[in-house]
Amino acid sequence: DKFTRFGEILIRLMETGLKEFFVFKFGLTEAYPDRDYLVHKNGMFYSDNDNAPHNYGGPTRGAEVYRLFVRAFAPNRDRLKVLQPEGGKLTVAASCDPKSNDIYVFSVNPTTEALPLDLDLE
Repeated sequence: DKFTRFGEILIRLMETGLKEFFVFKFGLTEAYPDRDYLVHKNGMFYSDNDNAPHNYGGPTRGAEVYRLFVRAFAPNRDRLKVLQPEGGKLTVAASCDPKSNDIYVFSVNPTTEALPLDLDLE
């Protein structure tokens, strides 16, 4: 789904050396079929498009993917070298907090099957 793909894109962008990430689509807006363009529901927060005053609600799955990514790769964390699992289904990245020595693993599984992941954290 699009949220899984979003997680994969975040890892790939980080691998290219991108240091700062910003998400610009704040609201989960409705599509407008009667216009020349469509605005699709792909925002970070749900919005009530049908009832005034069109309040915003909680985070979407996309926002949760982004939250987990930002937590794993917060500033001043050391990126760890990760060998991608065989088969090419999982996309994995990891970091270490040098102050606490906590290790963060961000893994994206685009399938519905459980996939094994072996980590050597020496």
